[in-house]
Amino acid sequence: MKVMLLFPPNWTPTMPHLALPTLTAYLRERGVEVLQRDLNLEVFDEILTQDYMQGAVARLQAEYGAAGRPAQRSSRKQPPHPDVVKQILQNGPHLAAQVERAKSVVRSPAFYDGPIGLRNFQVIIDCLELASLPYFPASLHLQSYEAAGPVDSSRALLQLVRDPQTNMFLDIFRRGIIPDIAREQPDVVGISIPSLPQMLAGMTLAY
Repeated sequence: MKVMLLFPPNWTPTMPHLALPTLTAYLRERGVEVLQRDLNLEVFDEILTQDYMQGAVARLQAEYGAAGRPAQRSSRKQPPHPDVVKQILQNGPHLAAQVERAKSVVRSPAFYDGPIGLRNFQVIIDCLELASLPYFPASLHLQSYEAAGPVDSSRALLQLVRDPQTNMFLDIFRRGIIPDIAREQPDVVGISIPSLPQMLAGMTLAY
């Protein structure tokens, strides 16, 4: 038997949850083949890249233009404030140029140098705001994820899992873990959802 265990976003990436590693060790000790994926870390790692940041800026420019207002053809029900969009568009290229260095610093001993760590941590925070804005009102943070609707409502959740306008995980999963599942062909796929901010990403995977 082959089992694939998945840990979806969002969870604080600096404090990995240990339930799946424990289950993985238990199953492997009993001869079960286990593939374990920390999708939370993988998603943050993909988003915090220059390419992803540039793509987010391009999407905002295409949808809102320099004025920060949605085009008349837009079907978006709840656009962000124009001033927020304009500010992000202004800072976006600079953030895209900084993001990979900031991620490298946060992963290194240099992070513990107060001013250096704080400066690069703020770049990460700003980049997550940029990455989230095309999916407004959904918002991704290091410590949480706010979906565009109530994830404790099955009716709302079933709409959110297939909404590319507000669900940032759809595209990431379609390009990443979904083809991997098809290639590996596990007998069982387990999705660990120990917190409510993981509900949308976890149910998007299941859907």
